[in-house]
Amino acid sequence: IYARTAQDRKGKVWYPWVKIATAEPPKRYSVPYAAGLAPWVWDELATENYYCKTQEGLVIGSIACEKTDGTNMTCCTYITSLPVGFRPKNHLLLPGIFRDVHGAYKGLGALTISCTGGIHCHYGPDGCNKFVASFCFLAEN
Repeated sequence: IYARTAQDRKGKVWYPWVKIATAEPPKRYSVPYAAGLAPWVWDELATENYYCKTQEGLVIGSIACEKTDGTNMTCCTYITSLPVGFRPKNHLLLPGIFRDVHGAYKGLGALTISCTGGIHCHYGPDGCNKFVASFCFLAEN
């Protein structure tokens, strides 16, 4: 983005164009799900499964996964890990949603992200093989 200003009050003489600070879109990475999990496809629509870090150090991501064998996601199911540089300073507890084998909402749960990068889901009701959550936090570094 460029800007310029007038040298005089009537706007007849202008300073040259000057580049001003701009934000670059962050690079997005696909979530590398643990064995037995895959991105959930909802009504033939691909869901967001990514993480990224902004130039300000905010880590943003979205998880929408399902167990590939259709069995229940039990409490403390390991989903994935975030790499170094994308981890929180302290343990995070965030909301998440569990869905059943047909995609219907079944209940609220929790997503945890540890300071070592491990992501898990917690407190799912019976009959759910899908978990959806998003996150945003300030990276440790």
